[in-house]
Amino acid sequence: MCTFEVSKLNKNQWDDIVVKSDGDYRQFYEWGELKRKFGWDVLRLELKNNFEIKSTCQLLIKRKWPLSFIYFPGSINGDQIYITQLINFIKNYKTNYFLKYLRIDLTIKKNEKVHNLIKNNNLFESLYKRSGNIKIECDLKYSITEILKNCDRKWRYNYNRALKNPMNIKIILNPNTDLIYKLSKDLEKEKKLGKGHSHEEVKNIFTNLKKQIIYLEATDNTGKILGFRASLYNKSQAWDFFAVSTKLGRAYKSGYPLMIKTLEEAQKRDVKKYHFIGENPDRRKNVFNFKKGLNGKIHEYVGEIEWANFYPVRLLVNLIFLLLYSNILPKKFQKH
Repeated sequence: MCTFEVSKLNKNQWDDIVVKSDGDYRQFYEWGELKRKFGWDVLRLELKNNFEIKSTCQLLIKRKWPLSFIYFPGSINGDQIYITQLINFIKNYKTNYFLKYLRIDLTIKKNEKVHNLIKNNNLFESLYKRSGNIKIECDLKYSITEILKNCDRKWRYNYNRALKNPMNIKIILNPNTDLIYKLSKDLEKEKKLGKGHSHEEVKNIFTNLKKQIIYLEATDNTGKILGFRASLYNKSQAWDFFAVSTKLGRAYKSGYPLMIKTLEEAQKRDVKKYHFIGENPDRRKNVFNFKKGLNGKIHEYVGEIEWANFYPVRLLVNLIFLLLYSNILPKKFQKH
């Protein structure tokens, strides 16, 4: 039987496999290197059959006595049947601590085969989920005019309304990360959202992934900020990553032309598919409807699942997530 082993692929070789597999952006080499700066160990694995690489995956690991926390974002880059071999590798993976917890944000489509694969490997739906499990995929082979025609009527109406407002939209190569962080925190407080990226994470994302980021800002005719939108891209794919509209920006409907300009910039970089992942129509209905209005393909994927070698560990980890990333605790105790 084929088994996973530590990969010796270089950055370009690794990323080529992720791209060919339509992999998640969190499986790219640079994303792992970014996470390394925040205390994660990066474990890149490959599975070969007759010297041919069939699958790869990038795991992130944090160790804090007495627990090893293993995070697998995305999906296997290759045939998903090798999930069994991956889980076996993780269960047998030697760490300094006895307790092991695995969380997977599995971005493959739900179906009976995948359900049985998960069940047979003793994986369970996460007790507390940090994100949704809906993916929207927009095809950028069409012109912007055709994309607009394909949008639903309400979306086009709001877009045309926005064009009547005094607004300037421009791409910025060196974004002000202090501004990005401030606007993000202001929105979290206003909408009572769970905690997002820390100030340090925002700085590092925009510094280390600079060459792979599309960032646009909208301002009114006095220069007052209306909002921004950022996406990550690698070769033919892009992922919607970060977006905020201020109160004035929402009144101006600035998010609509910002979105179209972002797609236009992605096309200039030869991006063929633009993805929205982790969407949650229950928790953030308005945000979901905005993205849904582009009339891209909508998929429900598996989402967050977990495994632990000792059941109480599952309960403890999910309780910690609930306290840190929800609005239960006072602000000073929440993550970031």
